Amino acid sequence: MGFTSGCNHPSFSHPWKTRLAHLLALHLLHLGSAQFRVVAPNHRVSAIVGQDVVLRCLLSPCKDAWSSDIRWVQHRSAGLVHHYQNGLDLEQMDEYKGRTELLRDGLSDGNLDLLITAVTSADSGSYICTVQDFDGYAYAVVKLEVSDPFCENEGPWKVALAVVIILLVGSALFNIFLYRKQGELRAEGTEHREVFCKGRQWTFQVLPQGYMHSPTYCHNLVVRDLANWEKPDNVYLYHYIDDLLLTSDSLEAVGEAADLLTAYLQKRGWAINQQNVQGYL
Repeated sequence: MGFTSGCNHPSFSHPWKTRLAHLLALHLLHLGSAQFRVVAPNHRVSAIVGQDVVLRCLLSPCKDAWSSDIRWVQHRSAGLVHHYQNGLDLEQMDEYKGRTELLRDGLSDGNLDLLITAVTSADSGSYICTVQDFDGYAYAVVKLEVSDPFCENEGPWKVALAVVIILLVGSALFNIFLYRKQGELRAEGTEHREVFCKGRQWTFQVLPQGYMHSPTYCHNLVVRDLANWEKPDNVYLYHYIDDLLLTSDSLEAVGEAADLLTAYLQKRGWAINQQNVQGYL
């Protein structure tokens, strides 16, 4: 499989003319103004199980990325798929060891392309490419869809039925467990919850040690509250534990949605430090 390097590779023909999404992240990062952007294709990357695939990103304006800190992160797990820094490949998730390569031939032209070999269905999802150097910090999101023709031909309705049954049973068990735990907390007189942001995880300071400190439980609490938020049609919301990302084709739409979401979460009892609200164009 051949790959084109440089600022003119096919996926990025005239990137400055491409309609880029405006991003706003409710995330605990220091504010800073980057002197560059990371540009990703505006279409989903498709592959078949067993194939090799290249996730493409580049710096705009083009600049040498050899001395940059480049990270490819799996969105759903926040795990490192590949980490490059000053010419060295560093730590990564066990699932991707020996399967990834940052294509260094294009680094001098600002290309941040990542090769993933022998993809599986588990590799499907969003990947975040982040770059940090003395000029600042920027990122972009690339979506990968891996299909398995064999499974698709073996009665997809059976797979769908099995998934629905598993989800229903799992949901019922979780609700029973949660109901019992909430009853125990009420019996102990713990009726008030104070939530504070610290690092990248919520800390429940009144509840006792145990499952309440789980990132999964925090994630489910946010999901519960977000379910009742009326999201504007032209805005997309991404959520992982205590991180919320709003995207849209319009900067104004992102700003309005961010104000509505912040007010809604505060009304629901969540504490959001305005200094931790970060936006990118």
